[in-house]
Amino acid sequence: MRLPDNVETLLMLKIFHPSNATSQCKSSIVPIACRYKSTFYDLDELENEWSNLSFVQWPAACLGSTVSFWAEVNDHKTSADMLENFSATKDPEKEEVDSDVEEILSLDIE
Repeated sequence: MRLPDNVETLLMLKIFHPSNATSQCKSSIVPIACRYKSTFYDLDELENEWSNLSFVQWPAACLGSTVSFWAEVNDHKTSADMLENFSATKDPEKEEVDSDVEEILSLDIE
């Protein structure tokens, strides 16, 4: 039996299975990401996000299927991005500083 030229890459794909992706003891994602370097600008940030997957409580229903799991990860990220736009999630101290700066800038100084 002849193996395809990309057999190494195909074997690396098991890293994306939910049991591996959610494990605290998992392989680095950098080797497979390096194969697609033009897609990722910051491999350190990618590795950080990869390790953070194990700190989220994922629904048990999605852990049996790679497709379901990554759909859930995508929904989770989309929800987190949307939360940043709500004022309830903004830092009130920063808003106070912004308000003070606006007030100072609006002063009519002669």
